[in-house]
Amino acid sequence: LRKAPRRSAEMASPRVAIIGAGAAGAACAWRLRHKARTVVLEMGRGAGGRAGTRRAESFKFDHGSPLLELDGDASVAELAAEFEARGSLTRFDGSVGSVDVARHSAHRVTESAGDYFVGSPTMSAFARDMLEGSEVHFETRVQRLLKVDKQWHASDARGVNHGMFDWLVVAGATPALSRWADGFGESPPLRIAATAAPALRPVVAGLDLGLKNYDAAHVAMLGFPDAAALARLPFDVTRISNDAD
Repeated sequence: LRKAPRRSAEMASPRVAIIGAGAAGAACAWRLRHKARTVVLEMGRGAGGRAGTRRAESFKFDHGSPLLELDGDASVAELAAEFEARGSLTRFDGSVGSVDVARHSAHRVTESAGDYFVGSPTMSAFARDMLEGSEVHFETRVQRLLKVDKQWHASDARGVNHGMFDWLVVAGATPALSRWADGFGESPPLRIAATAAPALRPVVAGLDLGLKNYDAAHVAMLGFPDAAALARLPFDVTRISNDAD
């Protein structure tokens, strides 16, 4: 009898493609870092997604979420504590306010009680930190996702084939939406994937139906050399309600 060769840990680990390096995709990569070989494909220039940071001249703008609010989930609290210890998250020590557009009112609603975190030194830092141990490709827009013989094949808009994967994680709805075609002039990659994986079809259809009526949003990033005027506001971040427009 001949003893079968032992497979290396790397060969035995599943290969996982994660589409998106925002908070969800990065957290997924971090959770899988000891269980799989993860490849993260992100069409933006950096990590963070809706918790991203942009730079212009001497300014840094956290143009998405200004902070992270824990929702009571124990696993999320554990993750936040882990990255607080690593230094890429820090507790928000400012104040939270409320602006009611219909009533023309603005006031402070609460002081931070430790349930809020911000990235350090910028908002996107914690997402970059969670990508440690993963193979990451920025400025990579996935164009085709095909399932062949129980494995996923991913290729990008430049024609680069990123290989075969045992699992596919899509960390956001955008690659499934019909508006993808408006922006890029091509079919959404998850719609293409659904042609070879019928189980995806109701998922893709449900995502598109649920998000089809979203209104466009614009973000104004304003930098003030003198922050004295901003210091007079009764809060550091605010929730806006009753904004009919």
